[in-house]
Amino acid sequence: MTTPFILIHQRVLIFVIFVILTFFVFIIYLKYDVLFTAPVIQNGDDNFMKPLFSWSFFFLLVICVGGCTKNKFVPTEYIEGIVTLDGEIVPEGTTVSFIPATPGVGEPAAGFTNKDGLYKLTSASGASEKGALEGDYRITVSKMEVTSYDGENYGETNAKAPKDPVTGAVMLSTSKHLLPEVYAQIAKTPLTYTVVKGKQTHNIELQSKP
Repeated sequence: MTTPFILIHQRVLIFVIFVILTFFVFIIYLKYDVLFTAPVIQNGDDNFMKPLFSWSFFFLLVICVGGCTKNKFVPTEYIEGIVTLDGEIVPEGTTVSFIPATPGVGEPAAGFTNKDGLYKLTSASGASEKGALEGDYRITVSKMEVTSYDGENYGETNAKAPKDPVTGAVMLSTSKHLLPEVYAQIAKTPLTYTVVKGKQTHNIELQSKP
């Protein structure tokens, strides 16, 4: 199995190769000034080989970069499911995160619910909505509501803006959890799941009083 660690180093190596090849093409152009000129034989002079070499090198660079920089995603297992709170669909845009149960092993995956409460996971190094890596996860679910107290004009503060209980400073915005806060905390969430091979459905049923 290709690990994210290996993929990251592959991408760094590809970038370094690209930079080196680009540098050589630039040097050739500065030295011969023939990178984009047509090959012409001039009185038997072997200078006609210079533009031919430059064009060949240029096309080689294009082929190499085009072939080596194709998106390579980690192998993931497709996961989707419905999220509910006390049997009711959670608000659209709720964040569902799968965090590896063992730190340093695997990688996190996340998704957002739609109006029907459906989420589809996307792994950190995986293709969009193609799932998560195999392994054990802790799951967090959260949805925040942000209230802004900005005035109508720049720099103006709404008269209803609350004050920070510690500093007494006027707060320009406040936020609150729309779902039980325990589900948003990785250390306290009771939600876990083991991703196995193959397409799978995992519905998440939240309770007002976990």
